[in-house]
Amino acid sequence: MPKLRSYIPTDLAKVLQFLGQCFLDRDFSDYHLGDILHAMSSRYRGTDLNKYFWLFEKQDRLVAFAEFSKAESASYTLITDPGYSESGWDAALHNQCQAIMRERMKDNPPDKRVLTTNINASDQKTLDCLESLGYEIKPANYIQTLRELSIPVPASVLPEGFHIRSVAGEHEAPLVAEVHNASFGSSWTPEDYLKVMRTPGFSINHELVVVAPDGRFAAFLLYWLDPVSKSGLFEPVGCHKDFQRRGLTKALVYEGMRRMLKAGMEKAVVLHEIDNPASTNLYASAGFKENFKTVDCEVYVGNN
Repeated sequence: MPKLRSYIPTDLAKVLQFLGQCFLDRDFSDYHLGDILHAMSSRYRGTDLNKYFWLFEKQDRLVAFAEFSKAESASYTLITDPGYSESGWDAALHNQCQAIMRERMKDNPPDKRVLTTNINASDQKTLDCLESLGYEIKPANYIQTLRELSIPVPASVLPEGFHIRSVAGEHEAPLVAEVHNASFGSSWTPEDYLKVMRTPGFSINHELVVVAPDGRFAAFLLYWLDPVSKSGLFEPVGCHKDFQRRGLTKALVYEGMRRMLKAGMEKAVVLHEIDNPASTNLYASAGFKENFKTVDCEVYVGNN
């Protein structure tokens, strides 16, 4: 069976190549490398990544990659090479992931010991495997949509006095933190966001903003490029509460697609909550179509 080891910084290029190939081989129905880079830079602020990301290798070949959350989040993500298999390896990998999270969650109160992994709803083989391991399948909660960049991208139309540009550098961390907070009710500090900007794999110029006439950032998005699958991911996308319903995020998405196309990408993808009508309407109006839904698979890890 593959051997498990923790991530080190020099693994980044190898991991990104692996993720891109898995995404391509699964017909864009897996995790995009941008999902992982976003987690590294945003969720973990670029620190202690060896605690949260692990590699499964067979004779120096990377065959699976996993993210293990903090104890309170109680989840893991497992991405496997679709071209590699051996007897019982899917169940063995999930059992290893569960064992790691079980140890991590041992101090959680009993009602917080439900472990979750998120799976493509059409991946019946993995769903069958997880059900055999005692996981319960929950209803679909996220949808990944996809748009071919060969379809012409409309012009970005903005209200008078607004304009789009990339974040100019680390000195704009306070402005970026403020628009994230005002979009999602989060609590970023400029110091926190500097850690994001300094995480390997994060590109400051891939964060686009709409600048309001008063100089505030009115909306933002991050786009992530995968040269292997020639696809770009939008994650996250947000609009300041003071500037909503003005078409700013659609204008940003159009500009992001133009930049993806210029960088050689052929497809744009975005994942969003199914029950979020604002996101559903935005991406549908921008030409995105459903590619797959996801389900949560949950198991109670019991007393430790």
